[in-house]
Amino acid sequence: MSEMTEARKIWQTLSKLNVNEFTEKKANLTYLSWAWAYQTMMDHYPEMQIVWYTFRDSDGLDRDVLFYPDRTASVHCAVTINSVRKEMWLPVMDNRNNAVANPDARAISDTKMRCLVKCFAMFGLGLYIFAGSDLPQEDKFEWKGRVKTPEDLSKLLSVLDEHAQKLKTKQEFNALFKQLEPVFSDLREMKDEGGTTAYDALVATFKRYTASLK
Repeated sequence: MSEMTEARKIWQTLSKLNVNEFTEKKANLTYLSWAWAYQTMMDHYPEMQIVWYTFRDSDGLDRDVLFYPDRTASVHCAVTINSVRKEMWLPVMDNRNNAVANPDARAISDTKMRCLVKCFAMFGLGLYIFAGSDLPQEDKFEWKGRVKTPEDLSKLLSVLDEHAQKLKTKQEFNALFKQLEPVFSDLREMKDEGGTTAYDALVATFKRYTASLK
């Protein structure tokens, strides 16, 4: 198998995985659990090899972190699956994502794990998180057009219900709800005999979906 074919096969396998259940929000960023990411990679590619780059400092010692003149630092790694190799780097940062000077061992260790997850993303695993998306492309809900008739509404709810069965977290449902924003105005204009708008009914439906979720 050629390297290009192998790379495509790996990408098609990993980029389809929905990792949202294994993420954590910190400030405005989403982090994927390195332990889950590593387990997933090993489940699919147990032959995977990981290399951490070392850099010789002014004392002649090889260190697993590269220091810059201002004493900020970065870590670098490479992951190889069969013949496909990806490299990644990441600065050691504080909780505001600013590079820190003279990082301690804990900060370097944490950054190495985040760097590794980022390198996994180059193969497709959770890449959509770094791209600012909430769901893998194949899980995207799509609705084109307006909702002007009861038939339109019935079709929308049917497609919505089918898609909702694939979701497992409130984060995913919130992302789905946001995707419906283009038809909110239509839904607010549609009312049943009791005066309840289709928008209110939609909100109630989402509350029912998420009642037992975290």
